[in-house]
Amino acid sequence: MEKMEHRRVLRQRDFRLLWFGETARTLGNSVTSVALPLIAVVVLDTNATAVGLLSAAIWLPWVVLGLPAGAWLDRVRRRPVMLACRRPGHGPWPGWAGAGL
Repeated sequence: MEKMEHRRVLRQRDFRLLWFGETARTLGNSVTSVALPLIAVVVLDTNATAVGLLSAAIWLPWVVLGLPAGAWLDRVRRRPVMLACRRPGHGPWPGWAGAGL
């Protein structure tokens, strides 16, 4: 019975698009959290303190903004918030790709 429910969900186009998009986003975030400090060491020849500060800076916006915003947004309707939050993350990247950045 449980297998049938999984198949039914995977047949929905909107769910598949969301699932693949979130998977790509998570993969990109994971690669960035590994590659950014690695690039700092190899290309910029930084020390361990600078790499530690860079790694902490990656999480700083989430700690400062994400935790309080999450508590506040739990009190509003979820669908409009989800749609609005996904849009800004997609906005500048196509323009940067077109500009060669």
